Amino acid sequence: MASISGSKKGSRTVRTVRKKTAASSKGTKSSKKGYNKGRATKGQIFFVVFLALITVALAIYWCVESESFNIASNNKLQLHFIDVGQGDCTLIITPEGESMLIDSGKDSESEKVISYISKLGIKTLDYMVISHFHDDHYGSCDEVAEEIGVDVVITNGAPADNNTEKELMQTFERQGCEIMTADAGFELTLGELELYVLGPTQISDGGGNNDSLVIKLTYRASSFLFTGDAEILEEEAILDMYTPNSLSCDLIKVGHHGSNTSSSDDFLDAVDPSIALISVGEGNSYGHPHKSVIDSYNERDVEVYRTDRLGDVVILCDGENIMLYQEKSGPIERFLETIGIG
Repeated sequence: MASISGSKKGSRTVRTVRKKTAASSKGTKSSKKGYNKGRATKGQIFFVVFLALITVALAIYWCVESESFNIASNNKLQLHFIDVGQGDCTLIITPEGESMLIDSGKDSESEKVISYISKLGIKTLDYMVISHFHDDHYGSCDEVAEEIGVDVVITNGAPADNNTEKELMQTFERQGCEIMTADAGFELTLGELELYVLGPTQISDGGGNNDSLVIKLTYRASSFLFTGDAEILEEEAILDMYTPNSLSCDLIKVGHHGSNTSSSDDFLDAVDPSIALISVGEGNSYGHPHKSVIDSYNERDVEVYRTDRLGDVVILCDGENIMLYQEKSGPIERFLETIGIG
């Protein structure tokens, strides 16, 4: 299991850009025949102004570009749990710079998700995973695909059963995305990052929470489990299929936003995480996360982090050690810059 380090407080880095001031110069007294020696002509004035405009344009370009970062991260895996309120959205970036978005939150969160991805310098997502077809998981996927671009879309294979889902799949087709279907046993390798799908064990007719893709990511000696909205029934089916060693992880993205319909005792005992990350909206009407779920993790000495309290949460992992960052500690861009990413 990976060791964990992190701070609940951070400092805000401020970069000051100072303008250069042009030194004033005095001209020499001109003669009657050589009056251009000490006095600038209109052509010379135009040239100076032109150079100044070019300089300003380059400065603006540099400032804009400085908001993007080199996402290849010197052997560090990045997991960005983006705060999208009552929904799920996780951006994964491998040390080699490959990118994967697991879910995207609701449609109302599309502007934030697109901005977040763009600031990290990602021009096109290599993979987009839709855990299941509920709008708090796929709602922004179409706009992300149109604005950022996606090479491969991975779904659970459930048929689109309403117009919104059909339009989403049509958007992917228009964008030229490759569509892949994943179920239990599906594997994918991105450099040293290995993705294995544990569930769903079967697809229901109603397209419910138990159709969620349950994904285990392994990077060297560290592992991360994403359960979508899988409920206790699906957790039990997964426990029947796999040994506890196959399920154990360092971090679990808590099922169904911390609802008591997920996170059964048997499942948590098998998974045995060190960190629990809950993606949940502040003051949501469902009462998520439920107190009984929080108590279950606390009883197992699991560190619990919540996006409703912390905002965006970033995990960095070198395969052995895990570093955790909270948005409320300062700007994410400056954090990444400080640790040598960007």
